[in-house]
Amino acid sequence: MDGITATGERAALNSLEILVAELEDFTPVLERTRDLIFEWVGTAFDTGGATTAGGPWAALSPRYRAWKDAHFPGRPVLSASEALRHSLTGGENCRVEIGPDHLLIESTLMVGPWNLSGLHETGAPNAKVPARPIDLPEVTIEQIREQFEARK
Repeated sequence: MDGITATGERAALNSLEILVAELEDFTPVLERTRDLIFEWVGTAFDTGGATTAGGPWAALSPRYRAWKDAHFPGRPVLSASEALRHSLTGGENCRVEIGPDHLLIESTLMVGPWNLSGLHETGAPNAKVPARPIDLPEVTIEQIREQFEARK
């Protein structure tokens, strides 16, 4: 131990403590992951769900399609007012919570007593609303894995 001084030991311990803290706090990685998810969800809305794991979202019923075309011409599925999209990509009604070991992205957009995101995620057969889930495809999950592997 001749080559290690008290100052050197303290510096080494400080470095180890910082390294352990970085290993325990995934906040920077989760912030980048949030951004990847927001980007991917935006693309899912742009493509009518074609980029989701489940493929394109179910078409609108003929009756609702006619109404939507009259009130929101040219807007794709789930994009009449863009409110749902914004609530899942960091805009109004988007709740994001990031901590050292977790990431939560949640839409708080309500339509009457229903959470609009949840309603479309699971569908509502009694209301003739098919499920239109926003499932991350494997390529996005792989991008998230790369974020964790590349973290410093």
